[in-house]
Amino acid sequence: MNTFSKNLPPGYMGKILIIDLGSKKIKKEKLDPEIARLFHGNRGLGVAYLYRHFKRLEESGKYKNAFKEVDPLSGDNVAIISTAPSTATKMPTSGRVHMNFKSPLTSGYGSANSGGYWGVDFKKTGYDMLILEGKSEKPVYLLITNNSVEIKDADVLDSMNSEEIQKHFKEDSPKKMQVLSIGEAGRKLSLYANVMSDKGRTFGRGGAGAVFGSKNLIAVAVSPDRSTKISVSNEDEMDIKNKGGSVYKAKVKLDVGKFTRKEQHYGSLASMGSLGLAGMVNNFDQLIHNNMIDTNHELSDIQKVDGEALRNHSKIAGAGEDVIEVKKDTCYNCSITCKRKTTVKNSKGDVIDSGEGPEFETVALLGVNLSIYDLPLIARANYQANRYGMDTITLGSTIAAFVELYTLIKDSN
Repeated sequence: MNTFSKNLPPGYMGKILIIDLGSKKIKKEKLDPEIARLFHGNRGLGVAYLYRHFKRLEESGKYKNAFKEVDPLSGDNVAIISTAPSTATKMPTSGRVHMNFKSPLTSGYGSANSGGYWGVDFKKTGYDMLILEGKSEKPVYLLITNNSVEIKDADVLDSMNSEEIQKHFKEDSPKKMQVLSIGEAGRKLSLYANVMSDKGRTFGRGGAGAVFGSKNLIAVAVSPDRSTKISVSNEDEMDIKNKGGSVYKAKVKLDVGKFTRKEQHYGSLASMGSLGLAGMVNNFDQLIHNNMIDTNHELSDIQKVDGEALRNHSKIAGAGEDVIEVKKDTCYNCSITCKRKTTVKNSKGDVIDSGEGPEFETVALLGVNLSIYDLPLIARANYQANRYGMDTITLGSTIAAFVELYTLIKDSN
């Protein structure tokens, strides 16, 4: 028996959308108030329902130990995308959303988090959580609005990369849909495939894209009524002008944080994006190299790829070299502004490619760990990885391991 009030805490929409891609059944369930109170949104809420999913498989008699026995790429695995009570409110950084699943990469618990705007728009369609079960016989995508949920044929998307899928939906929709998508890596079940949100926001760890691909799910598009209001317990607390309120206090903490403060106050994330961490990590002798064998870098090399290099690349690039032009951007209701839109141009000013990033993790794993100190090259590799929907951290680690093994074999001969 539920020991808590039947009423949900403020901030929840109160509904879960459950889609069985195999049977094409669409269900809408009430969010369990007890679980909502014990596991406060996003990751915690998703974990609770992930446990419930595998427990029900055991109760059906199909498995003795469901989480251990279920093939992560089978229809019995599940992808659970969950928001938080603060999602889509005035609370700073409240655009993040979480995905839970059994990881095809590790066969353990899969956990991935993304920023951007998809979680906000999904919640404004009226749901706290999306649970994806089963496996479609052919490629499909989901279209979710406040009034309808559709499972649609995705043949037209199946040859597109992740970026092209995003563009397809956003150009064809007057309401600028927010879209989750997978690229070729997910469709071919790469164990470190991502689910992409926009060009560079991503559910990036553990193989979430492979789980989507195994279900033949290519994209999830949401088109909400953006005037939808999220209930809060105290409107005054959410007023940025109220110096005693939660939003004001959260904003102040961001504004005084070493990394999150504003650019004019020398906040590294605001001034240089996440790549602003590179110099600091190198100074602490923790910036990996040679498949993590050592942390030995020349300072002059790091200065070619760190946050200052990205920030000022158009000014410091040498004659005849490719140049990166940078524009600041941000996720929903986030004052940190660590997101970077970038364009690589040749020495004549012609555009070679464009996208988002690279982020610190990408430069670390797909760059300096491989002794690559060419920032435009790393940026272009990052763009391509995003289009394929591949996790650049695991991709860089995999290449580094291959190089080390190849070198060892070559030297032994």
